[in-house]
Amino acid sequence: MELRLTRDDAEVKRLFSALRNKNQVADLLEVSFSTIVYLLYRSEGPKSYEKFYIPKKNGGVREISAPISTLKILQKKLSYILYLVYEPRTATYGFCKERTIFENAQIHSKKRLVFNIDLENFFSSIHIGRVIGLFQSTPFNFPREVAILLAQICCFEGVLPQGAPTSPILSNMICMGLDRELQEFAKRNHCTYGRYGDDITFSSTQRIFSPNVVYTEGGVVTCGKELSSIIEKHSFSINESKTRVKSRNEHQEVTGLTVNKFANVPRSFIRQTRSMLYAWNKFGEKAAAQIYYEKFRKGTGNPPFSLVVAGRISFIKSIKGEKHPVYRKLFNQYSGIKNPTATPLPITPFEELRSSLWVVETAAGYIGTAFSLQNYGIVTCAHVINGSPQVTLHHWATGQRIKAVVHQQNLICDIAILKLEKGYEAFESYGLSKNPLGKLREQDSVTVSGFPNYKETDPPQSYDMKVSAKNPDPTKGVGIYVERFTVDRPLYGGMSGSPVVNERNEVMAIATLGAKTVKNSESVWGSSITPIYHLDSMK
Repeated sequence: MELRLTRDDAEVKRLFSALRNKNQVADLLEVSFSTIVYLLYRSEGPKSYEKFYIPKKNGGVREISAPISTLKILQKKLSYILYLVYEPRTATYGFCKERTIFENAQIHSKKRLVFNIDLENFFSSIHIGRVIGLFQSTPFNFPREVAILLAQICCFEGVLPQGAPTSPILSNMICMGLDRELQEFAKRNHCTYGRYGDDITFSSTQRIFSPNVVYTEGGVVTCGKELSSIIEKHSFSINESKTRVKSRNEHQEVTGLTVNKFANVPRSFIRQTRSMLYAWNKFGEKAAAQIYYEKFRKGTGNPPFSLVVAGRISFIKSIKGEKHPVYRKLFNQYSGIKNPTATPLPITPFEELRSSLWVVETAAGYIGTAFSLQNYGIVTCAHVINGSPQVTLHHWATGQRIKAVVHQQNLICDIAILKLEKGYEAFESYGLSKNPLGKLREQDSVTVSGFPNYKETDPPQSYDMKVSAKNPDPTKGVGIYVERFTVDRPLYGGMSGSPVVNERNEVMAIATLGAKTVKNSESVWGSSITPIYHLDSMK
């Protein structure tokens, strides 16, 4: 049997829409009808499905019914055809091409309230009668014999099996009515709605959810009657044990991603991945696997430990991106264990830039940005130090907090160089490099990276902008000329001391003046950067 369809997509769609009998189904799937009969109705020999169980994250086991290879090929072909004709609703993210778990979580970020629902026994709730009905209704309108045959190809023991290639796309098609009603329901109740497989999420910027959505009574979270009614109408049931409401002051999570500020991998997931790599490196793969499976995945059918680790690192990459330092460090650890002679991923400009950044905290509570600069040390603005003899530096990439003292500063240029306390000098030996000339021109493209309006654990933010004009000299009358430039985007509070780099990641300037808050940053005049060559006057 051919692994893929040989016809082009347009012809496949035409033949699919024109199905009128069983033989045409076989022709569409490019297999003999007798083969389909053998796979579906044989009573002797090996069975068409293999059952096994995998442990669930929160206890219990999940039954997987995997089709044998020949039937799986048939289902993959049919799944491909169904995806050709499927147009998902805007609120559907799971099992959709070019839609991701990240996008599903991102629509619920920065919300006051997040409400999570899990549909119980999702795939097994979709019985063969519903699948037959789907194929007999609009837009398919297939004859009953065609609808029954297609449903029999896709179902096992009378339901959609978890493990068949056709189950995800069919579940989305079955849920189109549910998604439509829940979208309309969410709109009426001032919510955002999204579904990823059996995970349903509502979020809101309101102070409380409408009781139609959810309410709490005696400390118990209960779905609103209208919401429950819609779900039950579509023959699904709610897993009450997984129903939860979280406010923005609590840990909000959607499909495994933290969404309080933006969709991100939970820190606990990253810490656990680091621990797995540590145990593997120290005790060996077999011992590390035993530790992990006994603690987190008790049961049978566990995949190889190395694949679990690789999958976790791949997941981190899909969310944070391949250039993110967290992903690169984990990948380098993993590849180093698998192959000690492997060449680690090179340091990218993105990683180099972020790894050079520090949050500056003074005793008075003032917060700004600093950066490591090769051959100079830790550089920030003099006004960030604000006269403090000692400050605390928080190294974002490693999480370390280190005391630092002012080594040199020039109040007119508004630049200061800091020295770390004894024992941490190694941090001063690396960092960004300074452009040899440091000369800026109007319309130069630059990137500014720092910590605007910083709150604990916030990642650094990077902004691309252009040099817009040379600023009138604010030191006029002092007798010293300090060249400064404005930029065409606001520099928010907390970005003072941020490095301003060119396309080669060379430091061209330092951010010195900006808006106090995001709200009052309409005007960008006064958002100024000072060329880095002024540092040379301090050596």
